[in-house]
Amino acid sequence: MPAMDADSLAELRSLRARAYGPSADIQADPAARRRLDELEARQAGAAPHPGERPKRDHTAPDDAHGRTAAAQGSAPSANGVGRSSADLAQNPSTTPTPEPPAPAHSDPSHTGDPPTDAENAPPRLTLRLKLLWAFTVVAAAAVAVAITWTLTYFAPISMSHGAEQVATLEPTDRVEVPSGWGGAGASSLVWDYDGLVAFETMQGYVGMNGGEDCFAVVVGESIPEEFDPSDGWGFGNGFWSGCGVGTFPATVEIFVGSDVPPEIRDRFPDGSALQFVRDGDRIGVFLDRGDGS
Repeated sequence: MPAMDADSLAELRSLRARAYGPSADIQADPAARRRLDELEARQAGAAPHPGERPKRDHTAPDDAHGRTAAAQGSAPSANGVGRSSADLAQNPSTTPTPEPPAPAHSDPSHTGDPPTDAENAPPRLTLRLKLLWAFTVVAAAAVAVAITWTLTYFAPISMSHGAEQVATLEPTDRVEVPSGWGGAGASSLVWDYDGLVAFETMQGYVGMNGGEDCFAVVVGESIPEEFDPSDGWGFGNGFWSGCGVGTFPATVEIFVGSDVPPEIRDRFPDGSALQFVRDGDRIGVFLDRGDGS
């Protein structure tokens, strides 16, 4: 019997896959079964008897991976496909026992076991990674605080300077200031302090734009007994004034020198300073001695 050509061998492999592979369907194709018997007989060197087909069982594998042998009465051939008992009887020494064909989807690394929860779980952070993460969070917060402090910090400035309060003045009627003089009104409050006279003035008078609780401090000897607004007014010595703005009180600062009355110079040394701070109807007097005290 001549050897099989390449086309016949390829056809034989295809038919064997349909007979014994994981998707066996040759049972539904009688012509394919007969052709398979003919090709296997040719490969074994024994042609089938005319008009008679060898009895075979092309039962498909029945397990999930297609690894069972063919039905009873068959044996594997040299290329891994089952042979009938009639073929083995004719050629008992030409067909070694092969391994059954592996399924097309076989994967050597696949064990068939479903993945466990541990395999599906995401990797857990190590202690070192947790510490590193915590450190980066703390560092970022520290940088944010430092930037905020840098942008908002300013050097505090004390308003009181620890000045000594030397007097509290109450309104008096012993001294009168003519209405209209120095911005005084008919009902302006007046305060007297060792030759200095403080009195309420009209808002915005003598360069004081806006503000409230405005008052002025003058040397008492410069106040006239009578005043005619049409004649204008003036003063021979110092004239100091101030107004409150918002929450800031009205204040007047006076340098102790030649412009103040002798009573003030006798009481406080030259070079010192007095501050008059209005608080409602009262005025507080504070002293800076000029020596840092």
